[in-house]
Amino acid sequence: MTKSATREAADKVTFTQTEVTSAIAAGDTAARAGRRNWIINGDNRISQRGTYTSALDFVHNQYHFDRWKSNKTGGSIDGTIVQSSATLNSAVCITQLYTVTTGSAGSYIGAHQKLEFPETFIGRTVTISAWVKSNTTTARLQIYNQASGGNATIAVDTHTGGGAWEYLTATGTVLAGTTALSLFVATLTEAAGTVTTVTGDYIEFTNVQLELGSVATDFEHRSYGEELALCQRYYYKVQTGVDGGYGYRGGNGSIYSFNSTAAFPVQMRTAPTTVVSGGTLDGCSAYSVNTTTDGYISRVSPDGTGRYRAYEQNITFSAEL
Repeated sequence: MTKSATREAADKVTFTQTEVTSAIAAGDTAARAGRRNWIINGDNRISQRGTYTSALDFVHNQYHFDRWKSNKTGGSIDGTIVQSSATLNSAVCITQLYTVTTGSAGSYIGAHQKLEFPETFIGRTVTISAWVKSNTTTARLQIYNQASGGNATIAVDTHTGGGAWEYLTATGTVLAGTTALSLFVATLTEAAGTVTTVTGDYIEFTNVQLELGSVATDFEHRSYGEELALCQRYYYKVQTGVDGGYGYRGGNGSIYSFNSTAAFPVQMRTAPTTVVSGGTLDGCSAYSVNTTTDGYISRVSPDGTGRYRAYEQNITFSAEL
């Protein structure tokens, strides 16, 4: 029986330079194929809640850029967030920039993203990577593991604090009993503890990636539409019609009346909570929204008999972790 070409190649002890180059190229292509990045909006392109081209004195632990929670906490720290940009490898990238405006001991500033389904990663090797710029040696890229056996930083890389863009990457294995997994880009100790921040400290980042395996590959660029759909699983906003049609309540009309309904562009992670703002209530009040993972129904309460309408309401839907 003759051996296959694949078997013959596997039995070889020595290889030509051409064969080695071909194998490396094939492996390189395979590493870059398919969907690798488990971080959503790692390049900061999606920002449904608003644009932050001017520095915003933000509230700790709030979402700003989609899927990213902004952090500043401890002592008397204060700071700002701003959307900026940088040219890296000849490409213009959108960045998140956090700056300390009031420094404090026992504090930190930056952002983190909590991963859904952390049990997916238990016992598996993961690699994190990002471009980071900072003027402090407390600026770090790290993945923090909350587990039944204890919490721990499982992978961390630190910026030199030299004020230039640096490519940070680290590898670790997710612990057994994991209940939560978060990636931080912030001024923290290697154990994810607070530090002493100084007024003027900053951390800026983009192209954040978490992938399975022990090698950091090039940042995976998904299309804008695909990235937006991934974000809308957790957050979505809509404005109702600019001129809502009239309803009519007679003497025996219902207390609440249907106003509008719509399906979400993608199924949300869970039935979302809602916030309604703005718009006009004409002859009605008590705007309410019922939701499922697939869509919503809004209702109003007529003030009395006769016609009524509600329009141009801004509704936000949140199913964040």
